[in-house]
Amino acid sequence: MTFSRPQPKGFTLVELMIGIAIIAVVASIGVPAALRARDRSRTTHLVNELRATAEAFQMYAQEKATFPPTAATFSQIPTGMASYMPKKSTWTSSTPGGGIWYYWNFNPSGLWGSLCFIGVYNPNFTAEALQQIDSALDDGDGNAGNVRTFGTWVLYGIN
Repeated sequence: MTFSRPQPKGFTLVELMIGIAIIAVVASIGVPAALRARDRSRTTHLVNELRATAEAFQMYAQEKATFPPTAATFSQIPTGMASYMPKKSTWTSSTPGGGIWYYWNFNPSGLWGSLCFIGVYNPNFTAEALQQIDSALDDGDGNAGNVRTFGTWVLYGIN
């Protein structure tokens, strides 16, 4: 009578370690790519919202012959602007990249060549993302033009 040894069910420790190593390599490639894609999406969303909101302010100014008064507080739609704002505006909540909205009217004197500014305070963007926002809307220089990026602010000038 011969006894056969039963075949073990499952994986050996070496097989498990190889599987885990493969998963770790794939994750180390995929996770940074997914994070970059998310950041690009947030950047593009903010750029589009800044453009749409600036157009709303310009439409208001064309109809009323002046820009609305400076906002009373953060994330508050300026007086008279509610009907002009884009339907899916995040103005009363956080911006696409984090942070909050603000609006200033410097008319008639202007500031840096703009009569008004849409501001995003404390956005959650890297310096590279801020440069991409400036490049998409302006000249790519955060210290000149209609887009100014400094400290905890992104400012978009409206003429």
